[in-house]
Amino acid sequence: MSETEFRFKETKGRPGALIIGTIVDVKGRCWMGQEVGDTFELDGTVTGGLCGHLYHTIYPYLIMLEYGGGFPDDVEDEWPGGNPEFICPDAYNQVRIQLRRESTPEGRNPLYMKEQEREEKKWRKKLGKD
Repeated sequence: MSETEFRFKETKGRPGALIIGTIVDVKGRCWMGQEVGDTFELDGTVTGGLCGHLYHTIYPYLIMLEYGGGFPDDVEDEWPGGNPEFICPDAYNQVRIQLRRESTPEGRNPLYMKEQEREEKKWRKKLGKD
């Protein structure tokens, strides 16, 4: 195996947090067959079986949540439990999905985590805290 192939194999996996999408409401009939209670593991490259139209709608927010971003503090007034909800673009058969960020499991992407540790050490050394 070449060094390039090895490096590619080693970096597979998601560096960000795991995002779980749960269908919380369906008005009409989803043509993809998605029903209330269906859950999906989502990230910036995997739809997890979610309809492409709905995935396209949530994609920018999915990336934001995956890499540590968030919504303003007053979001709990808008969404139950502070978890954002988004609606499918199909106006006649609307599917509502709720997104929540799970913690990043250990070993999610070891190469990414090692790189992050190296950066932290470098900055601690620069700041004289190491």
